[in-house]
Amino acid sequence: VPLLLPLLLEMSRGSFIGAASFLILVIIYNIRYFFVNPKFAIFLIFLSSFSFILSTYRISGIEFNLSQQDNIAIDTSVSGNIAKIALKKDTRNAFFSFYFEDGRIVSDDNTTDWRLDIWQDVIDDLSDKNAIFSGYGYNSIIPVMTDPTAPGRLGRDGLNENVHSYVFNILGRGGIIQLILFAFFHLSFILIWKKHYRNLDILLIMVPVFLNSFTDMNMEGVQFPFMYYFFLGFYFKLYNYKNDLINPNI
Repeated sequence: VPLLLPLLLEMSRGSFIGAASFLILVIIYNIRYFFVNPKFAIFLIFLSSFSFILSTYRISGIEFNLSQQDNIAIDTSVSGNIAKIALKKDTRNAFFSFYFEDGRIVSDDNTTDWRLDIWQDVIDDLSDKNAIFSGYGYNSIIPVMTDPTAPGRLGRDGLNENVHSYVFNILGRGGIIQLILFAFFHLSFILIWKKHYRNLDILLIMVPVFLNSFTDMNMEGVQFPFMYYFFLGFYFKLYNYKNDLINPNI
């Protein structure tokens, strides 16, 4: 994760948040193990720091083969290179520039504001059409994506149909009723896991995925949901196998 974080920060803030949350959850879930095994914890910190620093310099585009003749001032500090990476996506604006204007949530970051505008239009349009409970259905593109007063939503090639949010896509397609059903569907995984294993380790997979899919289009495609549900089922089975090895009499 430390190796990939700088790349994710440059390429996709949603993926960065998901990966960072996964790392934080792993640390929290294994904090006792780290205290019991301080040598391993120190080694892991060293390896992670080295990987993160190396990746930061690599992603920032620093050239190490400049000749001594080149009189170029380059900020080679880790903090300086992280700032360069973040600046490419204007990350600070995306995270800290939310405000209200004319009764709507907006952002100074163009990408974030583009998403916010679509999501709020979905809610407003559903309310105006009295479809907030039933949604639009699945037979056509969500209407706000083809709104002539908001050009650019279909993308440069005109093929984008995604509202870039798992939650708002469910709401748009099936309304509040479908959103509640999907919420119970995913909650059932947690409840079954909790009942069976008496812990919440499944959140290691679910929380990062939902943090990412709330602001991106991963769950609106085909490949990502297939991989997610396949791996989730595999994790159920694998975790059960691990417990059978540890507690063969249970």
